[in-house]
Amino acid sequence: MDEIDETRVFFALGRRESMSALKRYKVLWVIGFATVAVVAAALVISDPNRVGDDSDWAQKAYSGLGAANNQQLSPVEIFQRVSPSVFVVEALGGNGESLDLGSGVAIAPNLLTTNCHVVQNGSSLRISRDHKKWAAARLVEALPNHDLCGLRPAQLDLEPVSIRSSSTLETGESVYAIGAPEGLELTFSQGIISALRETGGVHMVQTSAPTSPGSSGGGLFDAQGNLVGITTFQFREGQSLNFAMPGEWISDLLVHSTNTAAATPAVSDAALESAAWIEIGIAAVNQKNYELAESALLKSTCLQQPDAYRAWYELASVYGSKRHPEAQALALEEAVRLKPNYADAWRELARSYSMQKDFGKAIAAAKQCTELDAHDKENWQLLGFLYFDSSSYAKAIEADEQGLRIAPTDETLLADLGMAYGRQGDREQVMRIYTQLKGKDPLAANVLFNEYIAPRPIASRSR
Repeated sequence: MDEIDETRVFFALGRRESMSALKRYKVLWVIGFATVAVVAAALVISDPNRVGDDSDWAQKAYSGLGAANNQQLSPVEIFQRVSPSVFVVEALGGNGESLDLGSGVAIAPNLLTTNCHVVQNGSSLRISRDHKKWAAARLVEALPNHDLCGLRPAQLDLEPVSIRSSSTLETGESVYAIGAPEGLELTFSQGIISALRETGGVHMVQTSAPTSPGSSGGGLFDAQGNLVGITTFQFREGQSLNFAMPGEWISDLLVHSTNTAAATPAVSDAALESAAWIEIGIAAVNQKNYELAESALLKSTCLQQPDAYRAWYELASVYGSKRHPEAQALALEEAVRLKPNYADAWRELARSYSMQKDFGKAIAAAKQCTELDAHDKENWQLLGFLYFDSSSYAKAIEADEQGLRIAPTDETLLADLGMAYGRQGDREQVMRIYTQLKGKDPLAANVLFNEYIAPRPIASRSR
């Protein structure tokens, strides 16, 4: 089994939670718990017309969070009810070989949920059940910080289950897991909720229901057939230390999918897939898993969807972290080619050129950034810095003064301006800025004083 990366997510260019309570443990991914999906209300499950409007289904499924159905089912009845909603999920390589194996649970008429780590390395996805295979399944949703992804199988109507909130669960309740450990699909096991571990306002479900390698993405169900979690990982040390992602996170995935469909009804599955790969890529950068990040983001760019500019921008951060400035610049050039008014990308491109000492291109990119967003002081500060480094002190002064019109008391801009005046030999202006800086940034003020105001010692001549 692969071990979970225990580092927390924080993106290199400054973006986007982790299970800090579990952080000190050595966690193992359990790849394929072929989970029998659950039905929240018998009325919904028995209704042959439920495969219709996704928003109607989402409301019905979400209403199951209260666990209104108190009818206790036998283990046989639970398996019979939910097993039609559980599938084996395979991530395939470029030559069609199976790379990773897990499970998926139907949570909407056209949406399966599984763990992202089951599918994120694949070039294509395949789902199966009862020796039947459906070659085309598409990644359309991703909540990688919760390790939950959504798949849309082609030409297959699913039988969704209802979802129960972790806030309604109690330690000691009987639960049932269905998955595909070691590829043995629809394996059924029984246990109890051993504990509810609070994290991020919800409860990770600890269960004694046995799991084995290959159980990731499977379902954990209560005695009424409600889905209470997606089985995800276990601890190496100890027995029966198995965990499932809570119902709230599963519902987040469903609601996000429903809201996207409502907001942009014409959005294609390719566009949804591109956005999902970007989310996986960003999360991987936050975890410093640059190999996965690069792979996921490149998959997005290959789809050539409207958000490809964003994938190239995020790729640039990967190459920057790997200290590949040329590749970083190329990625940023592609981002601004696809979206010429992308001020953030122009700013990073200017910095990338500067790292390569190509000040002509750096200044041109920074000027483009100030034209796109003239009200951001950082854009003017960057332009002034680049002019200073290229010994264009008059232009550096002009850029710094533009920035100070936006932020008159900014210490960094004042210090940069003082340095530029100092290089021009304008001691009077340096003294004026030194006076302003003394009470704001004594260290920067002292640098200015020592460099441009204090008299230089006269070197003694040897006889």
